[in-house]
Amino acid sequence: MIWESSYWKDDLLKSAEFLSKKQKQRVWPDRSLTNIEKILFLGFYAIRKLIESKTLSDKTEALKIRANSYPLQNKKRVHLYNRRRASELYDFSNKHLENLSIRFICNQVIHSYVFHLCFTTKNHLRSILICSEKERTKQVFEIDLKNVIRLFKIVGNDYPTNYQSKFNPALGDFEVFKS
Repeated sequence: MIWESSYWKDDLLKSAEFLSKKQKQRVWPDRSLTNIEKILFLGFYAIRKLIESKTLSDKTEALKIRANSYPLQNKKRVHLYNRRRASELYDFSNKHLENLSIRFICNQVIHSYVFHLCFTTKNHLRSILICSEKERTKQVFEIDLKNVIRLFKIVGNDYPTNYQSKFNPALGDFEVFKS
């Protein structure tokens, strides 16, 4: 349980700054790719923990992030030995715009079965391509790095000042409302 959220939120702000700087990088040694993957994984894990700890405002928790989704191509199976070949598995000519909840995106990253970094023609980091083991048989999601950076900043700067709670007998727990 997170009792003091500022340490988690400060790290998200540092991660946003790190990712912002990496947008202009053009050469990608393995160490840089690994650092990006770690920053993204830990950042989304932190966001999910902050949501579960009730340390974010309801407004932030309710945010939707724009993403593109691409369906699995007919009769394709995504498995351990082909999951790195997303271009052969998903139909990138059939793009759908989605508005995904923060929790859903966190779970896609944390439980990622497919995880790729996508680059522009100039080799700048553009987006992440993700889907969980559960979603891999349906679709893959592409989230623009700018949206990730914006989310990390919003969460990192979110300090609710008003808390109200009410016991919900059906849940057997308190519902917490924050603004």
